[in-house]
Amino acid sequence: MAVTAMNRLGVFHTLAINSGRHSKLRTSALTNQEDLNCMISQFIHLEEYGYVHLSNKRPSIFNILKEAGREPNYCKHVKNARRPVILEGMSPECIDEELRELVRNIKHNGRKIRKDSKVVIGGVASFPVRTNSINSKGELIDWCSDTLIFLKKEFGKSFKSAVLHMDEEYPHIHFYCYCEDTLRLDGFHPAYLEKKKEKVKRKKKQAFKKGLCLFLDRYHSDVSSSFGHKRYNKKRRRLDRDSYLGLKEVENEIDNKREELERLNIKFNKLKNSYLYLRSFIKNIKVKAKYAYRKNRLSV
Repeated sequence: MAVTAMNRLGVFHTLAINSGRHSKLRTSALTNQEDLNCMISQFIHLEEYGYVHLSNKRPSIFNILKEAGREPNYCKHVKNARRPVILEGMSPECIDEELRELVRNIKHNGRKIRKDSKVVIGGVASFPVRTNSINSKGELIDWCSDTLIFLKKEFGKSFKSAVLHMDEEYPHIHFYCYCEDTLRLDGFHPAYLEKKKEKVKRKKKQAFKKGLCLFLDRYHSDVSSSFGHKRYNKKRRRLDRDSYLGLKEVENEIDNKREELERLNIKFNKLKNSYLYLRSFIKNIKVKAKYAYRKNRLSV
């Protein structure tokens, strides 16, 4: 079976999918000891989004889709933004159009969908090897393929799209899931499903967390374990999206200042060399003038 990817970065053409091909752990994409030690734990995260950006809350799904599509005003945290590779389903732009149409037409109990309702899962799965450290793209392709298989099995027809970003520190897949009939999450979200099973009201919050943990366990069993990626990494610090983007913005600013300092150092060194040359040139002229003056006096 094969999944064809729209190649906008010149990275992939076809992702070959064969769920039975993993016979041993693979770490060929790791090229240095730092990656082996620090970043071999899995990362997959589910976030629920509404269709309206409410104040002091997470952005709307439409903002997220614009960022995923790398629209200029929505990806300022990415230094050299490039268009994503579409691995499965629709592009972020097409999802945006379909969701706007669904929001206009779908009613909940005969009423328009509430502005604070969560209507879409926007998830991220990250390949835990730095983009510039990947030695073999074959393993990255296998990881993308296995992740797509897992998402299809997990979310069924609610799984609508997956795009790959290769323009940040770590390669990662953004995926989107929603029910086009109701725009409700309780029919396929793993945490909502587990919460629905729990009959005791005071235990529902814990059931929600359990659903997310079981989702992570299944992803590790189906995908990460085949690549030697750990289920847990206690030393790894978790940041919310706003904090992460803020941190990346600061890091980019530091990089820009460092580059500017290097340019100024180069300019300073050029001026310094010019100054030393002129000083030597003037010194030679003075010596010659002094010698000529003495010679002229002796001749008189």
